[in-house]
Amino acid sequence: LTVAATFVMAIPAGGAALPIAAYTFSGLGMGIASPALFAAVLADGAKGREGQSTSSIPLARQVGSGMGAAIAGIVFAAALTSAQVHDAERAGAHVPAVVDAARLTYLGAAVVGLLGLAACLWLRGDARTARAEHAMVEPEAVT
Repeated sequence: LTVAATFVMAIPAGGAALPIAAYTFSGLGMGIASPALFAAVLADGAKGREGQSTSSIPLARQVGSGMGAAIAGIVFAAALTSAQVHDAERAGAHVPAVVDAARLTYLGAAVVGLLGLAACLWLRGDARTARAEHAMVEPEAVT
């Protein structure tokens, strides 16, 4: 939901209603994913190290948020021309001159989201393979 909604934010149609609806669905996707993420981390974590396992989630969110904001700012600034910046400075709060750059930034964020989704699916498959290989190894006889 979050990645799909981010792609919708990049659509250059629909006025203000489309991005508002997309923000709503993006938040819904994040809300659904958060409890599942904690459950997955706890299920794969070592016994007695639950605190260490779950603390990795806020750390990853903070690093990801910082990096995401920085990269989005770079994409946004690179997409703007000096004429657009000048028009936005004169227009004040109403800045239609920078809408195209904002949409390009959302498109970039959605592509990064797709890469993250692909990485999660790859890691999930890799974890299943590792579990299957571990299950096939017979334990040594205890004497």
